[in-house]
Amino acid sequence: MNFFSTVYTTLCLDESTNKIAPNIKRGWYPTENNITTSINYTREKFQSFGALGNNDVFFCRFYDDKSNTDSFLDFLESLQKQFGKKLLLFADNASYHKSVRVKNFLKASKRKVIIRYFPAYTPELNPIEIQWREEKKGTANQFFVNGSEMRKHMQKRLDNGDVKVVKVFKYLMP
Repeated sequence: MNFFSTVYTTLCLDESTNKIAPNIKRGWYPTENNITTSINYTREKFQSFGALGNNDVFFCRFYDDKSNTDSFLDFLESLQKQFGKKLLLFADNASYHKSVRVKNFLKASKRKVIIRYFPAYTPELNPIEIQWREEKKGTANQFFVNGSEMRKHMQKRLDNGDVKVVKVFKYLMP
């Protein structure tokens, strides 16, 4: 066992934009039926911040505004409350992950929260990208009146265990 895996909770982080406009996927339908689909032509969207860890751990929070330093810092604080005080986090190189305020937060945490960054332009290294794909399968071909309804649907699927959680270490070390 390595020091970091025994002392720190290790999580991979990422954000995802969820658009209320329908995510239409292909499907099979009987030819004798007239199939109609309701479509909500809206630009409404919201952000999902997620953390994926070992032992089937997937933690997600939703934010109305765009991804920025404020929402990222709020998410980091919620991770500390959820998983304890010592966190080893892996994240992409989004500018708000490396902002001055985030650096000050990390310095103030006195090494209780550590962020390591994936190499630039390598989303395939982050297993949470696969997790977002699994999450978005549950919203495909569905009509949502607004973002609140879509958030409730997504949270219900997470709470019920309807979303398959990616095995982080099997992904990183097959």
